[in-house]
Amino acid sequence: MKIGRHRTAIVLLFFVVLCSASLMILSTKKDSVVIGPVTGEEAREISKSASLVIDGLANSSASGLDEVNYYNFSMVENLKESHESGMYDEVPQGHAIWEVIWHFQKGAQGTYLVIVIIDAETGAIVHEETGALFL
Repeated sequence: MKIGRHRTAIVLLFFVVLCSASLMILSTKKDSVVIGPVTGEEAREISKSASLVIDGLANSSASGLDEVNYYNFSMVENLKESHESGMYDEVPQGHAIWEVIWHFQKGAQGTYLVIVIIDAETGAIVHEETGALFL
């Protein structure tokens, strides 16, 4: 009889620990993963974590957000075919994107652009690159 109660207590304790660990993992993932379509405002905030934007914000005398453009999946497929730089090649098939364009002023050196491509389905930064330099 005592062995049966002891075994039941161990199984119950194991179940409670397992459930607690699962809840901790799920709550952590919920905070770090975007679920569902990303809004333009969310895309703007996500773009701030792109390395080129971080560098631009840290090292420029002035900066600003120029544009936030949404492209549906069919437009993305057209851009993949027509754009030579491969800027859209990493976008998963059938996904829409947000294109976020920042400008950064580097004093007398001029102004340059940073383009950040964000997967509108997952919120992942798919691509980032510097654009034109204006003197």
